[in-house]
Amino acid sequence: MLNVNKKRSNNNKELSTIRVLFGLWKHLRKKRKIQLFALLLIMLLSALAEVFSLASVIPFLAVLTDTDVLWNIEVIKKISSYVGIDTAEGLFLPVILIFGLAAITAAFIRLCNIRLNHMLAAAIGSDISIESYKRTLNQPYSVHIDRNSSFVITAITTQTDLSVCVVNFTLQLIASLFISIAILITLLITNWQIAIISASVFGMAYLMLALTAKRKLYSNSKYIAQSMKLQLKTLQEGLGGIRDIILNDSQEHYINIFRQIDIPKRQKQAENESLQQIPRYAFEALGLVLIASFAYYLVNISSTRANIIPLLGAIALGAQRLLPAMQQVYSSWASIKSLTASVVDVQKMLNQPINSNHKHNKNIEFNNNINIVNLTFKYKNMIEPVINNISLNIKKGECIGIVGETGSGKTTLIDILMGLLEPTDGKILIDQRNIYEGNKYSLIKSWRSLIAHIPQDIYLADTTVAENIAFGINSNDIDITKVKDAARKAKIDNFIEQTLGGYNSYIGERGLRISGGQKQRIGIARALYKQSKLLILDEATSALDDAFEKKVMDSIYNLDDNLTIIMIAHRISTLSKCDRIIHIKKGKLASIGKPINILPTLSKEKKE
Repeated sequence: MLNVNKKRSNNNKELSTIRVLFGLWKHLRKKRKIQLFALLLIMLLSALAEVFSLASVIPFLAVLTDTDVLWNIEVIKKISSYVGIDTAEGLFLPVILIFGLAAITAAFIRLCNIRLNHMLAAAIGSDISIESYKRTLNQPYSVHIDRNSSFVITAITTQTDLSVCVVNFTLQLIASLFISIAILITLLITNWQIAIISASVFGMAYLMLALTAKRKLYSNSKYIAQSMKLQLKTLQEGLGGIRDIILNDSQEHYINIFRQIDIPKRQKQAENESLQQIPRYAFEALGLVLIASFAYYLVNISSTRANIIPLLGAIALGAQRLLPAMQQVYSSWASIKSLTASVVDVQKMLNQPINSNHKHNKNIEFNNNINIVNLTFKYKNMIEPVINNISLNIKKGECIGIVGETGSGKTTLIDILMGLLEPTDGKILIDQRNIYEGNKYSLIKSWRSLIAHIPQDIYLADTTVAENIAFGINSNDIDITKVKDAARKAKIDNFIEQTLGGYNSYIGERGLRISGGQKQRIGIARALYKQSKLLILDEATSALDDAFEKKVMDSIYNLDDNLTIIMIAHRISTLSKCDRIIHIKKGKLASIGKPINILPTLSKEKKE
């Protein structure tokens, strides 16, 4: 875990900036693409405003040095006469006003452009973040158990934020590129020799720098992206196991792990930032040297110095505008390159396949039985199947107990039955309909809606008791009567009302303010709130003492006679009132029968 390089992908091929940006473009909504094209028009307008502003410098400086220079131009004289200006001195104020108006207009359009860039980048970021989260939540259960949650969280949060930065930098790059081209065209019109020299010198300097830096920027980018994932993983492990860490006095161990990830990551970030900023100061000095050289050249070829002042002023202002624009093009490119790996990780989230049919249009009924036929399941990268050729028939309204040693396949069987894992072979028939055939998504989603599941480890959100019982339902849509009824059946109502202070009280992150037994009873209430046709308990009462377990189980046994119950338990007493007991051993059906026939044998095996 400490060596980030070992965790990185074996594919070290550098991805081109254009390819990464195009990959992001494919995931944009049509509305955002239209907005981007509209923004391009504003960028062009900003570039034209820069040209107008730069072009207004020449008459402005000409009027300052010699008003007759402008007055002798026939077109200007005619326009001046038309608006009531009869002397060369009369041009002074209008030219100054035009120059000021050009500068203000260019600045205003530029500011609007910058704001629109940021706003559009933020909107795109929201689209990307929401879509990534949506696709992640809609992945099959098998995908979730195969990957680390810290990598997913990093991609959807931090790396999505960095992708927004990439969008912003791309827009800045395009805007600055337009401005650079517009300024160069203006300089070409003003003096083509000087324009070509300037473009060649600065263009080659930035190109050489880009070619030198691109591999380093991309390499650092991959390192930083992987470091962020490992850093979040370390934080989750440290905070998630804080009780044991304090007891074992192992804080320094986790601090060292964090330190060994954080320091190199920040050094790489510093390298990338340096590569983005260094050219600015070096090339500013080069620009001043070029302007001085141009001044010397113009003085030598001009008969009067008064004639070259407007030209030199326009070139100097053009260079003053051109250098920051070219620097912005380069620094934006470098920033994009330094964040490429983060964008690639976000694209992986966006490329996750998702079923477009979010509503199950094929309803499945459970009126008769569940028939498990020759069921086999094998996890990826495992040699032996976890479930091996199990066949079983469960009638509606039955209470079935499942027993077996740890690792025998009990929970896997339940996951397949709930439609979370697709079997390697075999069928799950609900009233003779195979939920894994045909339009699987539609049938499975319909089947899941009939199931309530109570796991051994109950997840509780940092919200109210009522919202935890009516889990996943908008607070305005919660039926508080159903909540209280479910709590009463789970034998948790007195604790909620007398100790916690009511159903609107908060229970802390992951339910840290309540005991394990209380968490499980809230989990049981959550399942009962759903009022499903199939109730599945996976070691759901393991944290309860014998007295409370008896009360809770009596309540569950006395629920609707049409409710089918399947429970996994290690306590023999928990299963005593089941209709049948299923004994699974090493993934196979070892025995099945009435509790009176199965439980004594199991009890004897445990003692031995």
